[in-house]
Amino acid sequence: MKQVLVQKQHVKAINPILATIFLIIITIVIAALFYMWTTGAFGQQMRVTQLMVKDKKFIESQSKIVVEIVLRNAGSTDVTVISASLVDPNTQEVIGELSTEAGVVTLKPGDEVTFNGFFDKSQLVRGETYLISIQYKVGSQLNTMTVEIQYISTL
Repeated sequence: MKQVLVQKQHVKAINPILATIFLIIITIVIAALFYMWTTGAFGQQMRVTQLMVKDKKFIESQSKIVVEIVLRNAGSTDVTVISASLVDPNTQEVIGELSTEAGVVTLKPGDEVTFNGFFDKSQLVRGETYLISIQYKVGSQLNTMTVEIQYISTL
């Protein structure tokens, strides 16, 4: 019978304690990167911008027509309303401007503002649908919102 001699080779390996510490450090770094990524990505989505029209109407007197629109910031970020214009939908021409007492106004979340425009009766036609173009700013980004409004006689 032959005897087989098995010779063990001594391979230098990393100490098990050092390997454990190394794995713990890698796990902590990966967890920290994942945390920073999720809070950054979800943090941007949590800031919601929502400028909504609460009310819009024509108010008619004997000689003038008032166009009134109430805007509400229903989001979670500040919104600066720069301008509101009444626009003819057929020609896309601005008929006139709507304004507030404060001019350009910044709405905090939950705030409301009323814009009014005063027009001669000769400028508008009963039954016609008009557009109100609202320019607003969130941070440094300029946005435009368009709202339809129909002129129905209130007299």
